[in-house]
Amino acid sequence: MNHVIDVSTGEVKVGRSEAVLASNGIGSCIAIVALDMEHRVGGIAHVMLAGKAPAKEKIKTKYAADAINCLLRKMRANGAARAGLKVFIAGGGNVLKLKDDTVCAANIKSAGELLRKKGILIVKRSVGGTQRRTVRLDIGGSSVHYSLGNGPEELLWSAEQKIDRRTGNEREQHGKE
Repeated sequence: MNHVIDVSTGEVKVGRSEAVLASNGIGSCIAIVALDMEHRVGGIAHVMLAGKAPAKEKIKTKYAADAINCLLRKMRANGAARAGLKVFIAGGGNVLKLKDDTVCAANIKSAGELLRKKGILIVKRSVGGTQRRTVRLDIGGSSVHYSLGNGPEELLWSAEQKIDRRTGNEREQHGKE
């Protein structure tokens, strides 16, 4: 396996060609994973909070709006085309099992709405629940893997997926949510 580029909370990182990016310990946070297979560019934004960062915030990419803008900007700078992007999200788990938690749902909703406003559809997601997640983007292999808690890594999406001939859509893979 290639060297893995770690993407920590509040970070946005992009790689090319054979790079592998991973984000670990995703609890209530959201990992936004983007891949342009044609140009072999991919990236991950590890988002901590919904919405846009306050003016005084030092690490603006902890917030969904700023992180998404940064991710798209970095991918474009590395040759990605917005029209060719496949986007995935993982996280938003209530790992502390708080009864009145609103952060997880707000993070999931914010990421989805912000991407939708930019005309970007989420291809696959693994969100919610009460377990932490890990997500791994293999740019060269055109695949996204995830794990729940201490469980084994599973395939979330791959360019190798089968297409349903009746509908023309990718056959559904059931990622645990």
